[in-house]
Amino acid sequence: MNIPRKYRGIIMLGTLFIITPVVLWYFSVRNTASLILESQRLEKRIKEMSDRVDNHHDLIHLDKGIIMNGELLTMTLQFASKNGVSVGNYVPSVTYHQGLLEIHTTSLTLSGPFNSILRTIYSIETFINSCKATSLHFEVVSPSNGLGYERLDATLYMEQLIKTDIL
Repeated sequence: MNIPRKYRGIIMLGTLFIITPVVLWYFSVRNTASLILESQRLEKRIKEMSDRVDNHHDLIHLDKGIIMNGELLTMTLQFASKNGVSVGNYVPSVTYHQGLLEIHTTSLTLSGPFNSILRTIYSIETFINSCKATSLHFEVVSPSNGLGYERLDATLYMEQLIKTDIL
């Protein structure tokens, strides 16, 4: 197709101002704009969720040393029963002692569906401020006799820093 010489300038100008921005938008700016919108949406959602979580922190009063006195287990059992998860192997211990400071550590074994285990762990981390989760290990356990169903076990390790009164 031969374009007359007098129209080539207009066609190139149209290409420069119409087609080039469309191609640039399609191949580069479109992804950036969608990522910016997505990040703004996620920021708003995180702010809403943090406001909701901050309101719930006042509901649970935690005293000192909740790992060793079993209060952590009591609260975990409440969260687990709401989510249909069973709790086993609660093993508290003092893992570090120096001066007035101690680190109390425990391991909890949670059994149940994956989503329910995650909801329980989220509740523990959200509502129990004085303990921090340090490790999480998932394992699929088969029944020893070969009969029955496989189950999912999650072992959650938690630590709490305690200031003691005794040197």
